[in-house]
Amino acid sequence: MSKIKKKNTFKMKWKCIESRIENPCLHYSRFILSPFQKGQADTLGTALRRTLLSEIQGTAITYIKYIQINNKKLEKVSHEYSHIEDVKESIHEIILNLKQIVLKSCIHESIFASICVSGPMRVTAEHIKLPSSVQVINKSQYIATITKPIDFSIDLVIERDRGFRVNDTRFSDLGYSYSIDALFMPVRNVNYNIHISKDGENEKEILFLEIWTNGSLTPREALRQASLKLIGFLHSFLFLENDDDSFSEEENKKLDNEAGRS
Repeated sequence: MSKIKKKNTFKMKWKCIESRIENPCLHYSRFILSPFQKGQADTLGTALRRTLLSEIQGTAITYIKYIQINNKKLEKVSHEYSHIEDVKESIHEIILNLKQIVLKSCIHESIFASICVSGPMRVTAEHIKLPSSVQVINKSQYIATITKPIDFSIDLVIERDRGFRVNDTRFSDLGYSYSIDALFMPVRNVNYNIHISKDGENEKEILFLEIWTNGSLTPREALRQASLKLIGFLHSFLFLENDDDSFSEEENKKLDNEAGRS
């Protein structure tokens, strides 16, 4: 008589097995999640990796509203490679330096920040005047050098979003000078690999997950946010018996049209 295999009753566990801060803008952690049955670890690893890289929100400078020299607003130049008198860097170089600034916040709308300094001096991210809801992670990030005794100021727009935004023109009608390609992704990289372990007759998978962040949040915080995102995505499917009430009549018409095109 053949033996009946016992049903696997694995209880999921996780642990952070390594964590380090390589520099203020690079935090690393390695996690272990186990046990999984065959095929489950890859399913979760793929979902977590994609969610960590694309769905976690971050904060970035998105616009230079305007630049002032000695309280006089500079007119927008024809191209970003133009230089500002008595400033070492071109506008393009200033924009590239501003893109490197890492910010931490919990804002829900666009806010303004400013740099107001008197030269000659070296301008860094710590010279940005920010509301208490926003914090600079890399305060030593270089922005520009003022070579003469002038008053120099920049007004900036800061936003919170996800992913990557290129050549945003939403504020062009307001006369804002320069759009900054914004990287809102606080998670820099994610790797995972799967180990197979045998315990008697049972074979289980162990998921190792590595996360690198830019310092605006820890890898542990990023993993928690990604997990909540995945739960949120799937939550609606727990109530499939109520699907007729999920959309309004107008939304149902639009969905029917989309279904007809596909």
